[in-house]
Amino acid sequence: MTQSVTASGESVQDIKLDYDVIVIGAGISGLYQLYKLRELGLNVRVFETGTGVGGTWYWNRYPGARFDSESYSYAYSFSQELLDEWNWSEHFASQPEILRYLQHMANKFDLIKDIEFSSDVKAAIYDESSRSWEIILEDGSKHRSRFLIAGIGLLSQPTMPKIEVV
Repeated sequence: MTQSVTASGESVQDIKLDYDVIVIGAGISGLYQLYKLRELGLNVRVFETGTGVGGTWYWNRYPGARFDSESYSYAYSFSQELLDEWNWSEHFASQPEILRYLQHMANKFDLIKDIEFSSDVKAAIYDESSRSWEIILEDGSKHRSRFLIAGIGLLSQPTMPKIEVV
């Protein structure tokens, strides 16, 4: 292991990174992050607890589940082609249609190859000396990246950070 120096003169350990960016969650935000970061040329991996994309729309399959805003407002706007080819059947789409849309988007942009399903992240640890993140999955495997994006959504099991109040 060697050390490098930052522009500010700080010493940083050089370590082997598995990815430039790790994203936790393959919901609406996680899918967009994967798309955009790959477009920027970064090596990205998404870890998703479920067996498919969709986030809250994957997990919440109860009768009557649907958007609470007009469907078009949830559509990804980064691709005119995607906007043109998807026609919402209702102004307030139901869960099955929302999930189909997210699956369609993930397939259209070949995102699935960079998503590891059935991968529950149990810990995310920032290493100050190497300025990198290590995530630990439920199966014990570890992965390192320079950046971490937590796209776990509001309906996951949130954990409040333990920050001392000044």
